[in-house]
Amino acid sequence: MDGDIQYGIGIKIAIINFLMVHMMSLSRVQEHLMGLIGRAISEAMMLKYILQMHLALDSWEGKSIEQLLKVPVIHCDETSIRINGKKQWIHVYSYGDISLQFIHSKRGSEAVDDINILPLYGGIIVHDCWAIYFKYGNVKHALCGGHILRELRCIEECDGHGWAMMMKDLLKEAAGVVASRKSRILTSEEYTKFKKRYRNFKICAYRTPCLSRTG
Repeated sequence: MDGDIQYGIGIKIAIINFLMVHMMSLSRVQEHLMGLIGRAISEAMMLKYILQMHLALDSWEGKSIEQLLKVPVIHCDETSIRINGKKQWIHVYSYGDISLQFIHSKRGSEAVDDINILPLYGGIIVHDCWAIYFKYGNVKHALCGGHILRELRCIEECDGHGWAMMMKDLLKEAAGVVASRKSRILTSEEYTKFKKRYRNFKICAYRTPCLSRTG
């Protein structure tokens, strides 16, 4: 806008928030802003703000990737999203306060190679046991606790195995201990105790019949 009246940073932030966080349509955001400030902002102007944000974050993204390649652990995941009526995939790589999301038309190794984080990484990746991650032999692998808890809940509720409930409690307890300290690791003594309890659960799982199938 020319003249004394200009759209300030607050309006720009609100537009980006409506479009990118709340996933509102351009026309819906226009209607919303008309009610808030009494002015209609063109779709081209709103898209310009998104482009400005993209360009501003470009250098940050590069620095964040450099930081991720140096950290000991990266959490990886992917989920589907529809863009312009077509199925796309969001690939997520995170550690601490760093969380990067990449849109790609593919879910498999083609996308992972194009993003080019895992091929360059040499630490531990935490994931949901999706087979494609095991293709990368340059990293060590750890399974996501959240996904394991989901599987254990299914075993407990659908198959009636009591050991699954004990295993859930064990994982939650270990996660609580790790989260309570800056080092984010267990001591050797703690690890030994948790491992002993885990092995006892394995024996219980082997000996205990499925309640839902035995009546």
